[in-house]
Amino acid sequence: MILLGIDGDMGNSDVAWLPTRAVDLQRGWLNHTRPKSGVDRRVPLWPETIDALKEALAQRHDPADPAHEPEFSISRHGKSYTDPAVNGFRVGQEMAIPLAKYFYCLRLATEI
Repeated sequence: MILLGIDGDMGNSDVAWLPTRAVDLQRGWLNHTRPKSGVDRRVPLWPETIDALKEALAQRHDPADPAHEPEFSISRHGKSYTDPAVNGFRVGQEMAIPLAKYFYCLRLATEI
């Protein structure tokens, strides 16, 4: 999710609503229409992002509600990140613990 945010200039809601079909891991592209604005995005993905997305897809949990099957990201509890009540903020909540613990690792990326 962090790499999508950096690589694809995506926010919480963008990541939450990302459909699996929008991610072309073979060619390394993200082809997606932004939910809020309707603007089409075509983003070349970094090799690190491709690797992380492959790993995330391999570990993807089954959704508790079959209606959320098209979504790329499903929480470890089988819940969708697209709950309109939280409007993608669940993504930020999910990232809060690892970021709090490993925040300084992000600093390394700017030093390379």
